[in-house]
Amino acid sequence: MVNIAGITVDACYHYCLSMPVGVQVMRITATAQLKRDIALARNFNLVDGVAKESLLRRVREEAGEGQYWLFKAAKNFDGPHHRKQHGFEAGD
Repeated sequence: MVNIAGITVDACYHYCLSMPVGVQVMRITATAQLKRDIALARNFNLVDGVAKESLLRRVREEAGEGQYWLFKAAKNFDGPHHRKQHGFEAGD
């Protein structure tokens, strides 16, 4: 989605780090990426409300349908307990 919506990875991280959460998980697969993420954290500034709304407007169309997060949007990823909880048959 980052490439499609025209936003940077850093902008995404800054947005996420500005949310009221206790932990932010950042996938790191290489030393260079670790160094970049450390620099991002050291230079971090909270994203204000205007910048948050601007980013949300820019990604709204791409992010709205859940096509990139099928495990959140498709019922076939639910286990039997949760399928029953949401009114789906166990074999759907």
